[in-house]
Amino acid sequence: MKNRFTLPVLLLVFVVLAAGVVAAGCLLYRSQRDSCRTEAEHKLVAVADLKVSELSVWRNERLADAKVFYKNNAFSALVRRCIERPQDLPLQEELRTWIGQFQASESYDRVALFDAAGNKWMMVSKTGEPLSTLTHQKAREALRSGK
Repeated sequence: MKNRFTLPVLLLVFVVLAAGVVAAGCLLYRSQRDSCRTEAEHKLVAVADLKVSELSVWRNERLADAKVFYKNNAFSALVRRCIERPQDLPLQEELRTWIGQFQASESYDRVALFDAAGNKWMMVSKTGEPLSTLTHQKAREALRSGK
């Protein structure tokens, strides 16, 4: 009688232990998966926050650069004189020098001035490459919006 019950009992114990191991493995897997997912989400959020911060700083720097020209009476007067007297080469060179120094100090590839119609009027460039059509389009949009 002892042998008749020993095998089923051992089999039952084995099945219970095996089920426990499988259940514990599943729970550990889910826990690790959730932990890895949460960690990855936190990293992505941190990277996204950093990028947003970098873009915000970059935009504020560009706006600060634009303020050098915006409502700058001395610069506006120099440009006005250059437009009124395009044949005055020393005056034109003075404006190019002023723009070139700004370009060099702020590490821009190029700085361009546009007329009221959004057409390029003067450009100082390190590369000599022409402006893209997108740049012309954005200049016209800025003139239309007043920003």
